[in-house]
Amino acid sequence: MLRIGEFAELSTISIHMLRNYDKIGLLIPKYVDEESGYRFYDKEQLVSANQIIALKSMGFGLEEIKGMMARQEEIPFFLEEKLQERQKEMDKIHDQIRQI
Repeated sequence: MLRIGEFAELSTISIHMLRNYDKIGLLIPKYVDEESGYRFYDKEQLVSANQIIALKSMGFGLEEIKGMMARQEEIPFFLEEKLQERQKEMDKIHDQIRQI
């Protein structure tokens, strides 16, 4: 088990954000000590942390990511949807540039 500080360092997600992810139910610690409130994470949760980082960098919001993490098998569909959305945005920007 990794303490929150260790997990933060390994995952490159700040302690503040890990607490926020716990609060919204996105990345819940494997164990929380009832007396101290310390959060502990399993090394296997680094995979989820890396997924969250990657999805955020692709423009997904935290609530979207939360839904995606619950439906892992549908992630390719969500990625395709985001790709189409970004393509439409690019087309719109290209039209605006041509107008200028």
